[in-house]
Amino acid sequence: MALLPSYSESFGVAAVEAMACATPVIVSDQVALSAEVREAGAGVATPCRVQPLRDAIVTLATDPARRQAMGAAGRRLYARRFTVAQAAQAMLRCYERIV
Repeated sequence: MALLPSYSESFGVAAVEAMACATPVIVSDQVALSAEVREAGAGVATPCRVQPLRDAIVTLATDPARRQAMGAAGRRLYARRFTVAQAAQAMLRCYERIV
């Protein structure tokens, strides 16, 4: 599992990289993509406080089937929304609007 307990994260590249590797993620609700993680079932989004983070870690650490399912969901989310090709196309569209 990957943990991103950030108080302010404009995107969450580390979480996307983990999902690309089919690794379930635990992100704070301050990470911009926390709602997508939660909705996709790719991991857990929790308040950035010790107890909720601890609970999420223990839950995933003790449930291999859930980790595997979340990892697979994360990989699907990555493939659907965050590949390098998709990022390049978005950047190209942005440049085209500017020029």
